[in-house]
Amino acid sequence: MSSQKGNLSRSRPQKHKNSVAFKNTLHDRTPQTIKIVNKNIVNVCLRCKGILDWKVKYKKYKLLTKPANCTKCNQRTVLEAYHTICRPCASKLKVCPKCGKNESLVKDLEEKEKEELGENSTEDLTENVKKLSVKDKKKKKKSKTEDDFDSSDFGSSDFDSDFE
Repeated sequence: MSSQKGNLSRSRPQKHKNSVAFKNTLHDRTPQTIKIVNKNIVNVCLRCKGILDWKVKYKKYKLLTKPANCTKCNQRTVLEAYHTICRPCASKLKVCPKCGKNESLVKDLEEKEKEELGENSTEDLTENVKKLSVKDKKKKKKSKTEDDFDSSDFGSSDFDSDFE
């Protein structure tokens, strides 16, 4: 029997197996559900991010209706669902606002990647912009000098006759 105490292995396969994966927006496309699905979960540790992602994926995530009490400052400043510490207290103490443990936050990891990618792309972008601006300046100078020569009276016969 699978519910027997101490029996960790199951002797038979699962009886009812799903043929299609669960879709949380299949029958419910309300703005609230779409808002939950599109929610970007950041500023939490990796474990808490996995928990919150699971809640969103299987339609267990519920939004807060009113701000909750922060466990550190005892004020109604917690605006995110399932969090116990407000953002200012969590950033000051450098802890996860959901579990309260001192671990690296997911946003910090994403920001580092973005900064690494962003610095390279902005450096390349600025170099390209610099090159284009230099080329444009050269073209403008050439066009100005050509216009100056065309508009001037250098092609007069008096000037040519002096050098012949």
